[in-house]
Amino acid sequence: MQKKKIVIILTAIVVFAISILSVTTVFRVRGVTVQTAVISEIAKEEAKDLQVKLLEAYKNDSSFFTDDEKAKEVLEDFPYFRLTGFERAYPDRVIVSVAEHVESYAVKKADVEEYYIIDQNGLILSERESSVNRLDGMSNVVIQGDGLHLSGKKGEQLVGDEKWSAVLQFCNAFSAKVNGLRDNVVTVTVSKYAPTCLTMREGVKIYVGSMETLTIEKAEGAVTKYLALSDAQRMNGMIMVDEKSGEVIVSYQPKDFAE
Repeated sequence: MQKKKIVIILTAIVVFAISILSVTTVFRVRGVTVQTAVISEIAKEEAKDLQVKLLEAYKNDSSFFTDDEKAKEVLEDFPYFRLTGFERAYPDRVIVSVAEHVESYAVKKADVEEYYIIDQNGLILSERESSVNRLDGMSNVVIQGDGLHLSGKKGEQLVGDEKWSAVLQFCNAFSAKVNGLRDNVVTVTVSKYAPTCLTMREGVKIYVGSMETLTIEKAEGAVTKYLALSDAQRMNGMIMVDEKSGEVIVSYQPKDFAE
């Protein structure tokens, strides 16, 4: 009788182990689906490489317990993508959703013919010799000048001093008011000792003094004056943006001055 009980227990253990093994085998990750919100053709090709890397990372993991941590690690090598979703598709697949970061600015490096390509938040997407936007072949807004002191590498934030933070904030505020900076601004030139200069596509230039203070208010004042100009006025001349006694002062002069 005792031996019979032992046999029954051992049999139950074996059956349980086989069941666990079977379930574990079934619920192993064997495929990864990458859902992409992409804009550029290049991003579509990059998404294929991303899928391969994700499958390598998750293959044979338990689909019951896997999470988005490995996806985050893989995406560190794909700075153009950000994780927007992660889900398990039982029994043997995970779904990773990503979206493409959009290029906004080409920031000129000091003493070298190369740019930091960044999004509107200052994330470095790539470093290359061309300022051309990979979406449409048009140039990104070029930010340049001897007043910039920057550092960083791909996949990280572009780091600078207070002036750099103000320039990025000003440009984003200006962009929001005109529904996109690239359609309006060609270059932003930051000088050590002179006002920051925005060269508009039509030709008029906007000079902003002390951009580090009243940054948003100066951006709004510059946009308001720019949009109020006639087509002829936008062809040349300059808009001066500064402050006095805590108030933003904006004026337009029809004749530009030599830089």
